[in-house]
Amino acid sequence: LNALNIFPNPGTDWFTVIIDTACKSCLVDLYDSKGRNVYNNLTFVNPQKKIRLNLSNIDNGIYLLVLNNKGEIHTGRLIIAR
Repeated sequence: LNALNIFPNPGTDWFTVIIDTACKSCLVDLYDSKGRNVYNNLTFVNPQKKIRLNLSNIDNGIYLLVLNNKGEIHTGRLIIAR
C-alpha cells in the first residue's frame, strides 16, 4: 500500500489527490467509518499526477480514500468538515 497526498485535508467540497506513480486513469473509492463504499469513480489523472475530486455530495466525516491503479493500491485518510 502506498500513501496519497490529499489536500486540503480537512476540506469541504473539492479535494486534490497527488499520487507518486504515473497512471492515465485510476479507480477511486471512498469508504466511511463503517466500511461502506460512498463514492466510486474511474478518474483520469493529469500529467502532474493530480486528481481533482468533487465530494460536495458526501456527508461530513472521516473517510478512507482508496485509489486502484491496475492493482497497485494507494490509500489515504480524508476528512470532510463543513
